[in-house]
Amino acid sequence: MAEMAGLIRHDGERIDSTRVEAVLQRMEPGTGNGMVLLGEAAMIHTRYDLATLPERQPVQNADGTLCATVLGCPQWGESGQQTQDGLVPRELLEFYQARGPAAFRYLWGQWAAAIWDAPRHRLVLARGWDESPNIWMSDNDDVFTYSTHTGVIEHNHIPCIKLGTQQTQLVRIRQSTAVLV
Repeated sequence: MAEMAGLIRHDGERIDSTRVEAVLQRMEPGTGNGMVLLGEAAMIHTRYDLATLPERQPVQNADGTLCATVLGCPQWGESGQQTQDGLVPRELLEFYQARGPAAFRYLWGQWAAAIWDAPRHRLVLARGWDESPNIWMSDNDDVFTYSTHTGVIEHNHIPCIKLGTQQTQLVRIRQSTAVLV
């Protein structure tokens, strides 16, 4: 079991680490917590059992411009034909880097993922089939928040939206304005 969450500032300013710590405190305590601050974005990942995931998260690409958290084990290829093991987070990040948001169309199974694409100022949230972890999203004047733990979102007393099954959501940050595509 694991959870993920993240924050993005609309104005492009650096995210405050105390705000990120507050989100982490509202999540279930885990044995392996990971947090990455990436300028205007922050990504958080907690896991309850170190043996449940193949690598520490969030993961980044070599130059640090892409960062991902993944829950579950996405499969790629033909639906229902398990020809290989599921993608580990670093492999999913490489898959996204090669194909962009369209990469999620090739995935199946029960999973949820968040990728911060810094060069494009874009957060990509995606979810697999039924029974995949839920991703909740909330937007206020200065910060967009997402989490698989509803307590992170409900704490802000701001209406939240649940990402649908087999849905990909792009959140772009442009000069103080978040545009949901």
